[in-house]
Amino acid sequence: MIPAIAMPLLAGCVPAELRAVASGEEAPIMNEELSAFIDEVYKEPYSLVFNNCIDKSLRIMAKAESLGMKTDLIGCIAVLKAKRYRNLPVVSPHFYAEIDGKKVDVALDPVREEIYCKNSEVGIVMPVNISEMGRAFFRRVGFTGCLLRRG
Repeated sequence: MIPAIAMPLLAGCVPAELRAVASGEEAPIMNEELSAFIDEVYKEPYSLVFNNCIDKSLRIMAKAESLGMKTDLIGCIAVLKAKRYRNLPVVSPHFYAEIDGKKVDVALDPVREEIYCKNSEVGIVMPVNISEMGRAFFRRVGFTGCLLRRG
């Protein structure tokens, strides 16, 4: 798991204004095609119904998987600070992608980041690797699971 003070976004996968590396760390090397795609997804307007954190994360994961990278979907509880409302905390469910073990969180577009905090400043509580849970479930149950073994 990546510590909260570590670089929350991939340096090669985010817009230039968000590229920051914690002191003492080197920027990870990332595929240019994936970097451009993540930048496009980041700039798309956020919509609670059609272009939310799940949709953006799944699209990024699909692109990364097509390029042969290991991806995971992480679900958590997010704590956002609403800057326009005197840093009022907003608590909500949240999802983000992990590509080769690095967190990629581009749920909020640049306009929403002016209202709330930046994607890199979102507080993460109780992260759960949903992809790993799915792999474990299908490994245990799957199509040849316990129902077929009993019959």
